[in-house]
Amino acid sequence: MVYSINDHYSFEVARQMIKLIKEVRKPEGECQVPVILVGNKKDLRRGRSVSKEEARETASEFACSYYETSALTNRNVQIVFFNMVFQVRFTKKSRQKSQGSSGNNGFLSSVRQLFNHSRRGSLPGW
Repeated sequence: MVYSINDHYSFEVARQMIKLIKEVRKPEGECQVPVILVGNKKDLRRGRSVSKEEARETASEFACSYYETSALTNRNVQIVFFNMVFQVRFTKKSRQKSQGSSGNNGFLSSVRQLFNHSRRGSLPGW
């Protein structure tokens, strides 16, 4: 989930989306969807409105990884990508072991729930 470090509103939106993802997955009791919180625009020297501490606390609250990146300079972009691939593979293997199958139905069900939830009006907590 990417937000801009110089736009606190984008951080709040990212925070709410992570909260929604975690809530949608929780009722099924299955493996959680891997989430990484990414603060972009690390290259900007001024104008930071989201502190590293606030972002780290949010990542800790939702048990997800946290990185700061710069799409402009390509800083940490590969690391985030590789971490996400690792987390997806790890989660998929865990789900396969617990379900004894490919585990795709759980993921598809979660995506359907997420989109159905947002179609009913506003997202929870917004």
